[in-house]
Amino acid sequence: MAQMTNDTGFNRAEELEALVVEDPTRPHEEDVRDLVCLADFLVPELHRDDGAEEAAEAVTEWADGDPFLLAEAEYIARDEHHDESAELLHLAVEVASAA
Repeated sequence: MAQMTNDTGFNRAEELEALVVEDPTRPHEEDVRDLVCLADFLVPELHRDDGAEEAAEAVTEWADGDPFLLAEAEYIARDEHHDESAELLHLAVEVASAA
């Protein structure tokens, strides 16, 4: 596996995303689950200056700017009591909706 070069969650998530191969046969539920996991991973960014905006943009980019997919992931995160992840996903919905 490639060596991680930066210790911030945002940069590490970008590096991990670059390693993922798109699969058109992949079930929708896995995409939603991955968004929740990505948000869980990026939660520490909420506590950094400008981290929330950068993390929301990264999650939005991963979801190809699909506000419906992001909203679905936000719902799952809230349902599973991942409150900070849901907050991040909500920010991502706002970013995607504004675009």
